[in-house]
Amino acid sequence: MAERYTDMIKTVFVGLFYSTIIPSSLFVTATAMFTTYIVDKYCLLRMWERPPMYDETMAITSRKMIVICVWIHMVMAMHFFANWPYQNEEEESKCGLFQCTDPGVWTVEQRAVVKTYQSTGASLFTLCVFYLFWKKVATNIKKLFFQSVDEVGQASEIQFR
Repeated sequence: MAERYTDMIKTVFVGLFYSTIIPSSLFVTATAMFTTYIVDKYCLLRMWERPPMYDETMAITSRKMIVICVWIHMVMAMHFFANWPYQNEEEESKCGLFQCTDPGVWTVEQRAVVKTYQSTGASLFTLCVFYLFWKKVATNIKKLFFQSVDEVGQASEIQFR
């Protein structure tokens, strides 16, 4: 089961990583995912033994990895669009995870696309961090306002006002 999840994540990652420079990679990825689904369904119903009872941990972890794959796609698309048409090294844009410097040779459309990917990538990164760590953050915020107290000893009959 874990091998099937890692194969799925790997396929999605490679398809999204190269989708900017090779748009047909999305069709190849979709075809590979559909084929994997059909083969796994056939094997599950006809060939394999009954699997042990798993909990939802692998599915949740793979969902988080796919969200990270989408963010990496945004970063790589920004890099690819910022450095298009890849002719001269002195015209190359210096790109980080969230922004690219304008070398002065970008077209108006290229500048608009890169700026869109910069803002969307930064927003998606914020959402990724929140999505990956929201349970920890929520429990820490809850601890600030609610406290559980363990009762120790016997209750007394003292009246308080």
